[in-house]
Amino acid sequence: MIKAFTIVLIAFFSSGAYADTVQWEKKSQSVCVEENMPVSAKFVFTNNSSQNISISSIKTSCGCTIANYNLGEKIPPKGIGTVELKISTTGKSTKFSSTALVIFNKNPIPYVITCEVSINGGLVLKPNVLDWSKNSCKIAKKVTITSTDDKPLLISKISCSNNE
Repeated sequence: MIKAFTIVLIAFFSSGAYADTVQWEKKSQSVCVEENMPVSAKFVFTNNSSQNISISSIKTSCGCTIANYNLGEKIPPKGIGTVELKISTTGKSTKFSSTALVIFNKNPIPYVITCEVSINGGLVLKPNVLDWSKNSCKIAKKVTITSTDDKPLLISKISCSNNE
């Protein structure tokens, strides 16, 4: 009897009964920031059900992420709600992900929202290219460096113009 009930329950949840309750504009975002700068990612959703829904809870993946939302706020049918993830990048120096599980009162299956964060680093000098970052936030400019003698160059100032 219990086995049959479990099968019916699994079939009910996988049949899509809850699948269309919430429609997210985006479930994933990519952000590029400077070192030690906070990140704020806003996720917008629409209630596609025929009843009011509300967020029951949100569980974040780590202590560096805080979820801002209105606990218990009723979102009417076709209404719009938001979840904001505030992510600290302190102590991070590369690319990382922060996720949150969003649980609604009318849907026992959590929705996963993700923010991919790339930390923009300092200058990297490559032959003929000045790379203003590391990871996936690259802004490359062609650079020519010349010396009138055989002594090493000391770069004391770097400026950028709109001319390519």
